[in-house]
Amino acid sequence: MISASNAVKLDKNWTWLIVSGVERRTSFLHCRYCSKLTIQRRDVERSEVRTRFAPSPTGILHLGGLRTALYNYLFAKKHNGSFILRVEDTDRARIHDKSMASIWQALKFTGLVPDEGPTDESMQREKGEFGPYIQSQRLNIYRVYADKLLEEQKVYRCFCSSHRLTLIKHAAYQSGQIPKYDRRCRDMSESEVSDRLRRKEPFTLRVRVPDSVDDYEDEVHGSIPGVIEEGDFIIVKSDGYPTYHFANVVDDHLMRISHVLRGAEWLPAAPRHLFLYRQLGFQPPKIHHLPLIANESGRKLSKRDNVTIFVSNFIEKGYSAEFDLGSIRHNAAVLNVKKLDHLSRLHLNQKWATPEGQHSIIKELKEHLADNYLDEAMLDDRTLLRMLEPRIRDVKTVKEFVESNETKFLWAWEAPLKTSFMKIHKHHKVIDYAIQQISKCEEPLEKKELERFLHGPDAPFTKSAVSNCIRLCLSIHKSGPRVLDMILMLGKEESLRRLQVSVDTLRRRRDQDDLEAKKIKLEEQM
Repeated sequence: MISASNAVKLDKNWTWLIVSGVERRTSFLHCRYCSKLTIQRRDVERSEVRTRFAPSPTGILHLGGLRTALYNYLFAKKHNGSFILRVEDTDRARIHDKSMASIWQALKFTGLVPDEGPTDESMQREKGEFGPYIQSQRLNIYRVYADKLLEEQKVYRCFCSSHRLTLIKHAAYQSGQIPKYDRRCRDMSESEVSDRLRRKEPFTLRVRVPDSVDDYEDEVHGSIPGVIEEGDFIIVKSDGYPTYHFANVVDDHLMRISHVLRGAEWLPAAPRHLFLYRQLGFQPPKIHHLPLIANESGRKLSKRDNVTIFVSNFIEKGYSAEFDLGSIRHNAAVLNVKKLDHLSRLHLNQKWATPEGQHSIIKELKEHLADNYLDEAMLDDRTLLRMLEPRIRDVKTVKEFVESNETKFLWAWEAPLKTSFMKIHKHHKVIDYAIQQISKCEEPLEKKELERFLHGPDAPFTKSAVSNCIRLCLSIHKSGPRVLDMILMLGKEESLRRLQVSVDTLRRRRDQDDLEAKKIKLEEQM
């Protein structure tokens, strides 16, 4: 029960309660546009660390966005706090259909599960006490605060057309200056404003920015000049949607975000946000601007680089979602794909060194096989372990092991063509010899024993002839792993099967060719 004795009235919108050290916040949001009253109640510990990842669904999530989510997640978990997912979709013209799914896929893949916010890729279901967590569903809330600023004359209506604003920009560019609004509507008389509203002229809401703004302290970059170069900036667009800057500040406050960790590209926007916090009477969070990700030449990583920047690409290639948090510096982090491959290979080798890691790798292998090689996905763990052992240390991902041309022979095979053996003399007898010698080897097969039986001093065929015949029978490719490794990976039974099927097929085709040749000869004699 809320009583007058324990309520502190701040204004017509907000009432705060102090109960046993817990700050309870009950908001009465009245929307003059729809005449509805919304009541929201918030129970939050004052000292709780709350971070958020707030992507805009205007494209496929890239590495920079995922790294921002990672820092926010790790910081929150380190301090036993909460990690919030909020979708900032107020830029309606740039909404990307697949963006929502890519955001959720990346968070799920990396294990960065939010404590609050949307709970699946549809973004229709959510959890938490501070929702909605999608900005397009919070328009009534932004209108309340916009009206509050308008009544306090901290913002004003701007009726300037987009054509006029474009001319102002072009004039500034031609004179080598930064585009800045000329404040034409800032001191418009009330009567003129009323006339324009009566004619239903579209308008935006602009903030009255003073000539100077206080500097602020960034947790990474230190003291930052409080410069708002564009002047009186817009907080509500003509379509009624808030700008990113306005919605961002309102939501961070209402969702009780304690620390903002975001990319350094937002440094120029920070003075605007801090100024809005002061105008709204909010306590700002601590702000950390993270360094950008650069390519190997030191430039900001972009779509123009040869290496893709989208998280989905790395997921598709089978990279592992493993992280390690170091100290944050203000210099750019360099994306070195060669080093990434090296670390991925090292990580895979470390996993392979333990029984638990081997089990995890085999489980992932079966998942990849199920996509294209369903029968092989049903193989037992012992067989897959044998297949992996000779080559797992040479690949950087489990998916590479499945799709590499050097290992694809394990899953995709057919009997070889006769033309493949044209340069190998007596290849039928060479294959018969290989079958005979491998049959003598006891299981489990050992490389030294295979070497002795196939290439011993009394072998009737050269090592080259035997190896080439076996390779072509097992994989139909002339290159790949060492022949003895191929036999070990396939195992004795499968290796013998392929050799026998191959030699039977070759003989059958030879007999067919001989028969066809005899027919042609008889026809010529007739």
